[in-house]
Amino acid sequence: KIDLDIVYEDDYIIVVNKPGGIAVNGSRDKTVENALQQVAQKSQAEGALPFPVATHRLDVPTKGLVLLAKTKRSLIRLNKAFQAGKVSKAYIAVVHGKPPASGRIDQPVNDKEAITDFERLEVAPSRVFGHLSLLRLTPITGRTHQLRIHLKEKGHLVVGDRTYAERTQTILGKGLFLCSCMLAFEHPENGEKIRLEIEPPTRFNRLLEREAKRFE
Repeated sequence: KIDLDIVYEDDYIIVVNKPGGIAVNGSRDKTVENALQQVAQKSQAEGALPFPVATHRLDVPTKGLVLLAKTKRSLIRLNKAFQAGKVSKAYIAVVHGKPPASGRIDQPVNDKEAITDFERLEVAPSRVFGHLSLLRLTPITGRTHQLRIHLKEKGHLVVGDRTYAERTQTILGKGLFLCSCMLAFEHPENGEKIRLEIEPPTRFNRLLEREAKRFE
């Protein structure tokens, strides 16, 4: 049992705000798919699946929007939409340093093309880290750990990312400061354009405010 925030639901799809530290699916028991078997409304549509099936994944420590299908046809159509790049996603992150106001990171990940656009929303001075910045990230491609790898390679580790921190000092024990905050796609059944957006956790802005006050 997991307290899941359902952002959108009908007979064909369901979108949830995944907590950090929970897998979307896989062999473990504690997953979004397993939790939804208890709380999702049973689909009355033709070809209904026994339980909602994820159409994409978020890293376990990343929180935010996850889109799942409730019918076989919706699952097939959404999988094709992701493969064709017709689903738009955006993330909010707190990172180390002060990146440019905006830009594009175009570097391969695991020898595959990977592109990430970014926009700096806020920056705060920090006595310990120099600067911390709030970024909006738009992945153009969808490689595993793409955002975290790209930011690390540019010297802007996501705060709390123990996997890629290596020798970089960061804040541990507070989770990963990365949130999937926006999904835009066409409804797989009726073609309606859907755009869903959530606010990042309040701790993201609180961290910048705290570091700025300490600096002063």
